[in-house]
Amino acid sequence: MPTAHALAVLQSAGLVLSLTAEQGLKVVPASNITPPLRELIKAHRDDLVRCLEQEASNDPHSPICKDPPDWTALDRMYQAHHFNCPTCIAAGKGYGLRCGTGAALWADYSAAQPAAPTTPKSKGTDA
Repeated sequence: MPTAHALAVLQSAGLVLSLTAEQGLKVVPASNITPPLRELIKAHRDDLVRCLEQEASNDPHSPICKDPPDWTALDRMYQAHHFNCPTCIAAGKGYGLRCGTGAALWADYSAAQPAAPTTPKSKGTDA
């Protein structure tokens, strides 16, 4: 998953990320950190710190923070979460709402536009 997307997922879950004085990562409120989000933070910790450092330096060319969302990656991430989360499975069937992580993934997944399908042009015959 691109770092920019990981950051967007964490922010859409209501989390605020900042750097500590020791260049560590601080994520608040702790009450919003679900186990899947905790794993996401662990997996991207170093890149998230670099991203926050670049934002703090006002670097307009910080590519690590500006990755465009990849629809297929968002699709895979949402599907992987959805099929392992009873709450999101129920929500997909119309019974209640998605969990916090699932809602954030679904929002990103829904907002991204899939690439337009390409269809080969048929070679018609003029008779």
